[in-house]
Amino acid sequence: MPKDVVYTAIFLDDVSRTILLSNFTALHEIVHADHVTIKFAPTRDDVAALDVGKRVSLTIIGHAYDEKCQAVLVKSDDINFQNRFPHVTISTAVGVSPKYSNTLLSSHD
Repeated sequence: MPKDVVYTAIFLDDVSRTILLSNFTALHEIVHADHVTIKFAPTRDDVAALDVGKRVSLTIIGHAYDEKCQAVLVKSDDINFQNRFPHVTISTAVGVSPKYSNTLLSSHD
C-alpha cells in the first residue's frame, strides 16, 4: 500500500463522465467531473477496507453553482461517505480549487 494516500474516492469511468457532462454542461473553464471523495486523509485501515474496482451506483440529488464553481450532490446506498456533502465537482473558474465545492454546497445547506 502506498505510504501517503491523500484521499479515497469513487472515480467516474468515461461513460459515466460523458453522461454527467451531457446532463450538466460545464459552466466554468476548468472541467473536472472525475470523482467523488469517500474520505480525505484515510487511515491504513480505511484504505485496506476498500473494495477496489467495485462498481457502485451514484444518484444525483442536487446541483449548485456560482461564479467560482459548479458541483452535483450525490448519494449512494453502497458507500459511507465521510464528506458532509458527497459531490462531483463539475467545473471551476481559473484559480479555484475543486475543494471549493464543499464551501459552495455548505452555503446551500
